[in-house]
Amino acid sequence: MELERNNIILAAVDANGEPDFLEPGEPAINNIPGVYEGIRYWTVNDVPSLFDNIGSAPKDASSFTLPGGVWIGMNCFPAHSAGRLDVKAATGDHAKDLDIGGDGDPSMHRSNSIDFEYIISGKVDFELPGGKVRTLVPGDILIVAGVEHAWKNHYDEPCKYLAVCVGAKPPKK
Repeated sequence: MELERNNIILAAVDANGEPDFLEPGEPAINNIPGVYEGIRYWTVNDVPSLFDNIGSAPKDASSFTLPGGVWIGMNCFPAHSAGRLDVKAATGDHAKDLDIGGDGDPSMHRSNSIDFEYIISGKVDFELPGGKVRTLVPGDILIVAGVEHAWKNHYDEPCKYLAVCVGAKPPKK
């Protein structure tokens, strides 16, 4: 596994209403060897509310948040993993939360979220339908606003990035 578990520090109000450092719980891990690695550290599945709905460590690393909710995690696409990801197979029961397989590519998908991605190391191609591609490198910040896309690492090193995803209302049809 390329990703290392980060130390999470949770500063919040305890059961007595006092500010304190609390135990955040165990993160959820999604590891598909040679294809994708993800660690979800924290999830809020609704609009956060200070002191009574700050979220928790997630039970599942492949689920998506509801409108107004948010999750934070680390992701990694191993070196030369392009073309190996089948999003439907990787997300299992959560595939219903995605639009999958555009352009006939099983790695192409879209979720009802606005995603904020910060590239930490390596590089990766971020592909849109019709073959539109941007190569992301360390320091790049990508904002994905519900658009269909695929991640493809054709390169000699893994690409690691931080992701913060905010659940959004689905587009009107």
